[in-house]
Amino acid sequence: MALKITMFSDFICPFCFIGFETIRKLKSEFGFELEWRGFQIHPEWPAEGMPASEYRRGMDPETRRGDGECGRLLDDAAGDTQQLAPRTRGG
Repeated sequence: MALKITMFSDFICPFCFIGFETIRKLKSEFGFELEWRGFQIHPEWPAEGMPASEYRRGMDPETRRGDGECGRLLDDAAGDTQQLAPRTRGG
């Protein structure tokens, strides 16, 4: 029986996209079944989106600083060229 992975992710979340693409690349190599389940991280947000300034309103300074880190993480992930491969014995 093949391993089944159920992945929950928000279709607009950049981190969910990175995780989904990583799992998708591994699927052919390891032969598992992948079931994708969508959900909204912030279902209360309007469908047309909102300005970043409105999103950040009410955040404490420490949280706002972390929000800037998000962009750097995405840039790093986009430039990541590390190959995904299974571990070998002894390695």
